Amino acid sequence: SDVCRKLRRLVTDMFYDIYMAAFLKAMDDPMNIPLEVRMFLVFGFLDEELAGENYTAILKRLLEEYRPDPEGNVHTIFQWLIKIDNGQVPPSKNEFDLDYPAYLRDLRVNGEITEAREKVLLRDAEEKVRFELGNLFKLGNRMTFGRMSVFQPVFDAQNVLTDLSRAYLSNEKLHEAMDKIRSIDGSIFLRDRDYNNEALGISHCLVTKEVLPNIILMPNVGSKGALWQEIEGKKRDTPARFMFPIFLSEDLLKTMIGVCGDFRWEMTKTEQGVHWNDLSDPSLTSEYSDYIQYYRKNHDLSLEQKEKVKKILQKSGNNLRKTFVTDYYVYMISESNGSPLMNKVTRSILFNYCPFTEEIRNKLKMNPQYTELLNRYHTHQEQKLRPLMNIIRRVEKQGDQVP
Repeated sequence: SDVCRKLRRLVTDMFYDIYMAAFLKAMDDPMNIPLEVRMFLVFGFLDEELAGENYTAILKRLLEEYRPDPEGNVHTIFQWLIKIDNGQVPPSKNEFDLDYPAYLRDLRVNGEITEAREKVLLRDAEEKVRFELGNLFKLGNRMTFGRMSVFQPVFDAQNVLTDLSRAYLSNEKLHEAMDKIRSIDGSIFLRDRDYNNEALGISHCLVTKEVLPNIILMPNVGSKGALWQEIEGKKRDTPARFMFPIFLSEDLLKTMIGVCGDFRWEMTKTEQGVHWNDLSDPSLTSEYSDYIQYYRKNHDLSLEQKEKVKKILQKSGNNLRKTFVTDYYVYMISESNGSPLMNKVTRSILFNYCPFTEEIRNKLKMNPQYTELLNRYHTHQEQKLRPLMNIIRRVEKQGDQVP
């Protein structure tokens, strides 16, 4: 009803006002934050009657046992806001895809702030936290909750639809899920970068480095994970930002694969820019877009396979990215285990741009559906390796140590 909707909106607005005030107060003396306040900042806990005696005890125990992620990839929303406040990470983009400096520039151009005020706000830690709370936190909390029409941010026993201890996303669980994905799609978090070293006579060499995402845990019992942004600002070698509820009611690996599928798609779009769907510049997004656009005319697909593509498209609301994520899930779960459920065209695109790790490739050697794909992959890898080996031999011949 309208009354409930208004009440939910009122409670939600008040929650974030309280959160901001509590966060600022906590930063005055971060070593002496009362346990109940930390339960609020990490889990959204406000009231023992709402949470129930049993769940209150579980939240208390989890917080007392909690240790920050030693790898530095997993953060509670409270820890994340501390990083924003300390200037360790820049604020995330807002819902209009503007980062904090671009947002301030927009305000100045529209006459809402002066140039002098813009310079002050660019350095204002509290305003950066407000920006993050008003964008990533508010929207991310609702998105990860899953049931957006009935969302309210206060921890409430009514919203606990699963075993709370089992649903809790610990650092270990999240790293295990990410490691599982990296053991299948080994190149998912690799970024190409240009290496040069004048002292060794290396002017141009393409190398890769792995950049794992930041995972930010929202204080709710939710059912969805989400990709907020694939890079920070314009730097291609910066971590993506994934969001998960701190208590997940769904299967973690399945949810993580969905978020990683989104990441694969959006990262390629970022790298390709305006050419993301231009087939003259081959990429994951351009080849997949072309395949979906013309699947009805594709002679490599049977009538049955075309009907299957049509159903996947309908299920995803004709959304290209969602359709890709559906295929990516099948690729990661079934194809990697030697159960070929995909059609020849989709399998070829995904293996070309998301090749399986060596262990899985070796298992698929005897599978005739992968013979041609594996041969093409090895030929491509040898072509990439050749100039690199030439550089290595030249450096060794000079008597220098290879970087």
